[in-house]
Amino acid sequence: MNVQPLRFAGPKPAVDFVVPTNGQRVRLTPARRTTPEGARLVKFVFDGDGRSLQGVTLLGSWDAAGNYSREWKDSAVPMRQDAQGRWTAEVALAPGQNPWEWGVVANGKWAVFEEGNLRLGDQETATYSPTTLKSRGAHHEGDAVGLDYWAPNARQVDGVFVTGNGVERFPMVRGADGHWRGRAGSWETLEGKPYGFEVTTSEGERVVRVDPYARRRQGPQRGLADLYLDPNTGQEVHQFVKGAVRFTRFEVQDQADTVTLTLRDEQGVLDKSRLLARLGEGGSQLVGRFHRGEANDFWLDNVEPDGRIHLLPQGQAWAATLPSGLEGLDYRFELRKDGQLVGDANHDGYLSAGEAKETAFNDAYSSHLDGRHRWPRLGILSDADHPWKNDAVPRTARNANEMVIYQMHIGSVFGQAKNTDRTTFEDVQKRLDYFQDLGVNTLELLPTGSFEGSRDWGYIGSNTLAVSEQYGFEDQNGHWVSGVEALQRFVDEAHGRGFRVLNDVVYNHFGGEFNDLWQSDGKNNPWFSWSQGGLRFTPWGPLPAYDKEPVRQFITDHALAQLDELHFDGLRLDFTHPIHDQNGGGGTPGWEMLRRINREIDFFHPDAFTAAEEFPNHPIVVTPAGPNGQGGAGFDAMWNTEFQHRLVFDHHNPSVLQEAAHHDHTRMQKFMDHLTGHPGFLSSANSVTVVSNHDEVGNAERTLKVASGEGQPDDWARSASRLTFGVGMLSPGVPIFFQGDESLATNTFRWGIPSTWDVGWNWPSDGARAHHHDFAREVIHLRNASPALRADSEARQVHCNDDASVMAFTRGNEYLVVGSLNHQRLDGYALQLDGDWDLVLNSDEARFGGSGQAVPEQLHGPRPQLDLPAGGLLVYRRRGAHH
Repeated sequence: MNVQPLRFAGPKPAVDFVVPTNGQRVRLTPARRTTPEGARLVKFVFDGDGRSLQGVTLLGSWDAAGNYSREWKDSAVPMRQDAQGRWTAEVALAPGQNPWEWGVVANGKWAVFEEGNLRLGDQETATYSPTTLKSRGAHHEGDAVGLDYWAPNARQVDGVFVTGNGVERFPMVRGADGHWRGRAGSWETLEGKPYGFEVTTSEGERVVRVDPYARRRQGPQRGLADLYLDPNTGQEVHQFVKGAVRFTRFEVQDQADTVTLTLRDEQGVLDKSRLLARLGEGGSQLVGRFHRGEANDFWLDNVEPDGRIHLLPQGQAWAATLPSGLEGLDYRFELRKDGQLVGDANHDGYLSAGEAKETAFNDAYSSHLDGRHRWPRLGILSDADHPWKNDAVPRTARNANEMVIYQMHIGSVFGQAKNTDRTTFEDVQKRLDYFQDLGVNTLELLPTGSFEGSRDWGYIGSNTLAVSEQYGFEDQNGHWVSGVEALQRFVDEAHGRGFRVLNDVVYNHFGGEFNDLWQSDGKNNPWFSWSQGGLRFTPWGPLPAYDKEPVRQFITDHALAQLDELHFDGLRLDFTHPIHDQNGGGGTPGWEMLRRINREIDFFHPDAFTAAEEFPNHPIVVTPAGPNGQGGAGFDAMWNTEFQHRLVFDHHNPSVLQEAAHHDHTRMQKFMDHLTGHPGFLSSANSVTVVSNHDEVGNAERTLKVASGEGQPDDWARSASRLTFGVGMLSPGVPIFFQGDESLATNTFRWGIPSTWDVGWNWPSDGARAHHHDFAREVIHLRNASPALRADSEARQVHCNDDASVMAFTRGNEYLVVGSLNHQRLDGYALQLDGDWDLVLNSDEARFGGSGQAVPEQLHGPRPQLDLPAGGLLVYRRRGAHH
């Protein structure tokens, strides 16, 4: 791929005032003001979206007398908060058609995040809102619910709320900016109610759209999942495989003595004979192949004559599998615990429809099956407030240089039984001790936003501000906790244990079968139709139209909401190249949007960490975003996926591990050049060094599988797996690895196939996996122990031998790392090295699953000799070195 220089010149200011960078402090002295003859009074508004700000001051291209000034001399005017919490100031400006421009300083820093200064037209009020989290969608407007929905092509928009009185409609009025605005009833009355916007499209069709600013959604119907099986093998496949047979899984994520399912129509519960007449008898053998001889949860094998279908225990969950084609029926779960029917409020031995909705295992909104059970449905009117307790707790990683990142998929990290028993936020929260003991200090989550269906990686696209409802749980009080509340509890608890928590966000496409932004107000498709060029697509879905201000604003708002409302410590932006690609991608509008996002994060959350998934890597992505189009995108780091490609696996250009596994000539020097030179980065501090991640596991193979070549895992493959993990941990940059890599997991984590997602937490009883975990823990703690092993510490090549598959490098002139991918032990292997060194880590120790053969405990320059284990890693520390 050709790398084109990324130079984007923003609009040049029409004044000589130089915009400060975000990090530059600004001191201002307000001047005594006079009013010019014939002046017009202009009100300037800076809306900080409810954030606490100090020293908010207006600046502009005028002087103390209100006359035009290219130098902005004596233009400073203190701003004051109004009743709505916005900052305002008035300036009398001299008449004339001067190119008036303005900006704001707050907290001693420049607080305008666009390219160039703000422009003033002939309006009487000029407003700037860096974010609009508190004024878009359904929001507080005094005691009432304010409504704001962007639909520039709609004929009519009404707010609709589902209440005890049915559907209540609230009319909205279109503004010149294409936003429809209105007011609903009181917030107190409508809070917790489902809502959306009824849009009469440009073609006259009436449709209901979800509020993209909704913080909560109803979510897909609870207890339902789709299962797609290969018609011959019974193996699970993803939904787009041709010929796949679709089944419906009914699931309960709860502990119980028994769980039963009933299906109903207008005549009542369908008994076995009626079920057979509707569903037929086919499917049991295919589902049996899926379970591979374990208990078959196919409905026909577990149904009573009266129609009650027994769900079978699978892990801590319960499930039954039925054919598809259940539309028109209603479903209901009944759960018995300690001999009692859970939810039977009146103790009549029967669970009514009303009682069922109050349980945590039935759907709270609808039990009717209409084929749309994957749709996350309407928004729920709700604040994103949380009583945060642990914001001030110091993070173990004091800065990015000290981070060691564990990437996880919340729904599967502790899952079992082919992910029938999926993980919740509470499950991870209860096992934070595990991560603390392992030594990682930063937890990075695959996208947590609301998604379609019961299980997903989360990369469909950030269509709303809502958090997925699928990772919810029942708390000790019987309260169902899900969505934003469940995530906030988890983040708060993780902060209390010193962890940083990062989230993945997806702005390169908005997709999905139930994408409410697609043709939101008709075929003109404002979220995706570019002003020039119509629609643009990525392989994963349509590219948002970044040249539309409301689209850019929503994405910026989404990014800031992750930090403002969910209190994440940073963000990783999914594949950023399409966002700014000049050839069919987002081009300059996308590039400027990325710069704006990073400017705002730097201003409002200066300690937050942002990383871009960008390839090929280019230094401009991690160059600070300067004023007026200068500088780069402003990310703190990029994912260094090429590191993993050269060390572990690459589909097109074999890695050193692939070459060694097949006994081929290994290109160790090519890998060492990347390790020490970090091409495409300003420095190693800008590198998130990928040891493994969800893509590299899900679209390729686990490390042990790669090391095993075409055969079964052997001692060398396990030893080489320890080496690659160790080299990743001891290399420059911020290391990241995916769940299970520390315990030699072999699951494949294939997209759309949840049965492949579980790591398998029986590894403590599996000797090889337990040994690998012990090594991973040891090398992570070694990294944490010394500044010489931090992200920005220098790495220097000491030795490289492609023929012998040996490499050696130092970190900070304090540690020596020597690795051999040779299949034979190399005794008496000579290096050229000064100084005296002591052994601190040997991957070939018996406690790590190695041979246990002796290696030199000390090295003495200038030409020490080593005994290198096959596939082994040795780490020495310079004698006399001090941390």
